[in-house]
Amino acid sequence: MNHTHDRRTQLETWREIVDKYHSSKRPVSKHIAFIRKHVDKLDQTGFNWSKESIVGMLLQLGLPEDFPDSFDHVNDLINDRVKSSDLTLVSDTLTEEVIQAEEERMKSTKVTISDWPIDILNRVVELVHGYSDREARKRRSCSQYRHTNECLHREGGNEDSNTVCELPTRSLHALALVNKKIYNICLPWIWKRSSFPPTKTSIHIYIASVFPKFGSYIQELAVRLPRRCLERPKTSPKLDQSYKGHEFTEPIDCVEDPDFTWPTLLKIINQCPNLRSLSFTTPRTREYDRPKPDPHAIQDLIQSLLVPVSMLKRLDHLKFEASFKPILADNFLGDFIAKLPMLKSFEGWCLTKPIESLEKKALGCQLSALNYLSELRLHKVDSIDDSWCQYSWTQPLKVLRLDECPNLTPAIAYQFIHMFSATLSKLELGFIPLGNVSDNQRKPKNMIHYQYRLPSLAQLYLRGSKWLFISSFEDCKAIREICYEAIQYGHEWRVIKQLICGLNWPNLSLVDFPRCGLDSASVKPGARLSSFCANSGIRFKGDCLPPEWLSPDSDESSKGDDDDESSEDDEDENENDEDEDDHDHDHDDDLTTDWTDSEASKTDEEDVDQ
Repeated sequence: MNHTHDRRTQLETWREIVDKYHSSKRPVSKHIAFIRKHVDKLDQTGFNWSKESIVGMLLQLGLPEDFPDSFDHVNDLINDRVKSSDLTLVSDTLTEEVIQAEEERMKSTKVTISDWPIDILNRVVELVHGYSDREARKRRSCSQYRHTNECLHREGGNEDSNTVCELPTRSLHALALVNKKIYNICLPWIWKRSSFPPTKTSIHIYIASVFPKFGSYIQELAVRLPRRCLERPKTSPKLDQSYKGHEFTEPIDCVEDPDFTWPTLLKIINQCPNLRSLSFTTPRTREYDRPKPDPHAIQDLIQSLLVPVSMLKRLDHLKFEASFKPILADNFLGDFIAKLPMLKSFEGWCLTKPIESLEKKALGCQLSALNYLSELRLHKVDSIDDSWCQYSWTQPLKVLRLDECPNLTPAIAYQFIHMFSATLSKLELGFIPLGNVSDNQRKPKNMIHYQYRLPSLAQLYLRGSKWLFISSFEDCKAIREICYEAIQYGHEWRVIKQLICGLNWPNLSLVDFPRCGLDSASVKPGARLSSFCANSGIRFKGDCLPPEWLSPDSDESSKGDDDDESSEDDEDENENDEDEDDHDHDHDDDLTTDWTDSEASKTDEEDVDQ
């Protein structure tokens, strides 16, 4: 019985300390695990729970888990004062003495960042990592880079960062230098991303110390293939005895350049068992480059990676990017994807159509069989046609990108996209002129007949399509962001303004018109749209407009133009209809985007962290 009274007295003392400690401070967070730990300790001592004791425990929810032993210190004081005592309550004088002693001890102890709860520290490191990513993107956008076979050089000055990480994460590195505890928390974030071959760091350092020590932290690995790997190897196939006896063909670089070998790459991938994202990028080639790239060489090289990549149990993102065509056969990637049943995201560039005899191993057939695939991005892929609409897709897609695929018509795109109409939240769509389609179907004005109804679509990106195609998405009420990129703008300003005024997109928060050409007649409509978006609480981004036209103060200059805006719209639409009927080939040229591969990849990287 005395034991129960002592516990009740102890809890009452704790409650007073907690009340006084939090009188002017806000509790840090609710640590359920911390409370459970103390409850388990009390249960082990045979403590009988009561209403007062439960209330006392609830009052401790605001204290952090690594609070500097305040309760243990109070316990010692109370045990010394009430040892062998039959008192049911502690006197006010004793309680006040305990509180004052605890306050004095806390004032003499300095609280640093290391004393924060571990979950708060992890959140801080995550935010700093985001700042570091933005720092890296800003530094890259302000500098001009050029690629060589071995490393990445910067023009206009020497890079002052010698880190072997992919991104110059200055803020994160500075935080990691606080002390050893903070360093251990930052370590997984510092080594989250890496690239091979490394920039400004010897590959031998990677092999000897970096990957054996930090390989388990790497989750994203980007492999950049040297230019000479695009040539047919001069040596006969060799057997790699160091990697489980799997046969592979060495590229010419393996013979002439010891710093980049495929056995080395195989070992590095094997030392990164926790990889979640893996991408392969071929170097940019030009028409006058000699010798010409050999697509079969790339297939032979990447074929050697099939076994080690299939051993990555956590891999959920795979990317093959090339700057020339053709690069990889469709059926070859089908074999690759068949070994990765956990794949959630796939991105392919410049893929050729498979051989008819290998149709069952085609890319579309293998992708449709994946149980977890939710993101699909295809750029200049030959194989996507009406056959993709006949596959039974196991998992509905949430993110879809179809850009400049030669055999993709508006009709096929409409049918394929509506297979995922219930779940699709982000859509990127771009067309090119098709030679195997009737002239009537190629007319941009006929694209408006394809009315998309995608209830979950929140982000829409259109590239190279005529302005009438924007109206095809007027029934997608959930759109929050729209990005339209064309060679030259004109009527797009008015179409989007009409859709906003008609409340077709009530949730719209961002309108983006990146890189384009702009004639003088289109400046005022663009300025009016910018002003209208500012007044409607919609963010407007227009890289094509001069900065002075993006200011809301441009309303005065647009007042005189608003009166005749409707008449201008009618005249422009009539003129556009006549032009479409008389000069259909001109519109077909407008459908072609002017993007380079680097610009397209930059736009693709801006996602998502979402």
